[in-house]
Amino acid sequence: MRYNDDAKEQIAGLYHRVASVYGQTGPRIFAYAGQHLVERAGIAQGAHVLDVATGRGAILFAAWYS
Repeated sequence: MRYNDDAKEQIAGLYHRVASVYGQTGPRIFAYAGQHLVERAGIAQGAHVLDVATGRGAILFAAWYS
């Protein structure tokens, strides 16, 4: 899936806005972003996911429960 420049800007903006509190907040606050990324990536139910240095688990948990 290819992202247009506007979508990339929106995703980058989201991460920029939460960067200052990322280390102080649990994964639940990032669940929406993680779920959105899993949906956009098209990760199928039952797929294997390798989580390498992606932070506190928002993406991993969304992939795990999708």
